[in-house]
Amino acid sequence: MISRELNGYENDVNGSTGKFLRSFFQKATRRRHGHGRVAMALRFYISVFLVMILMLAAGCVPVASEDRVLFDFEEDGDLDRLHWKCGTLYSLSTEHAFRGERSLKMTLYPSDYPGFFPRLDVSDWRGYTALAMEIYNPSSDPVLLTLRVDDDKKTEYGQRYNGRVVAGPGKTSLVLPFDALVTSGTHRPLNLKGIQRCLLFTSTPKSRQVLYLDAVRLVAGRPKEGA
Repeated sequence: MISRELNGYENDVNGSTGKFLRSFFQKATRRRHGHGRVAMALRFYISVFLVMILMLAAGCVPVASEDRVLFDFEEDGDLDRLHWKCGTLYSLSTEHAFRGERSLKMTLYPSDYPGFFPRLDVSDWRGYTALAMEIYNPSSDPVLLTLRVDDDKKTEYGQRYNGRVVAGPGKTSLVLPFDALVTSGTHRPLNLKGIQRCLLFTSTPKSRQVLYLDAVRLVAGRPKEGA
């Protein structure tokens, strides 16, 4: 996966920078008409120059070869990386762990927006292709959730990603490809270099609900269900 910044470099090479180099080459060739060796040398050095620009641009954002785990809930310290708020009770559980031995048990009480409110340690999501996590609903009734992702410190609804997630009875593998990570208002692609928030919550539940969450991660390569 090549970032939008890299695409910008490529566009620049094909655009203004490319036009300048082509103009330079054409003028140099005309001035040295008949000197084949000089023209060939110019072509060679210009080609090397363009290749170096693309290599440097590609090196700015390396493509990830392995998933990046944001939360696996294996350590007690993971609870310190969550924003505790009224209406949500967090605890580590040995039930319904997708990876490792533990999962996060979330007990959601009737309140405005109970759910998963983490402190993100990784804000640069470039080089990955998707956000994924595993949800387990022990109830026989589905739970409607909202997945929210912000790339700005502002909190306007239209300036962030807002997606609906239905956690049916049993396990739900949530996979959000980054090509679908756009704002709700103008459908602007989020800036993967500066992700500010990633929240998963329900809205004003009428009764107590329990959910288990595990393996919150950034996916390398092509996203797959249950990867």
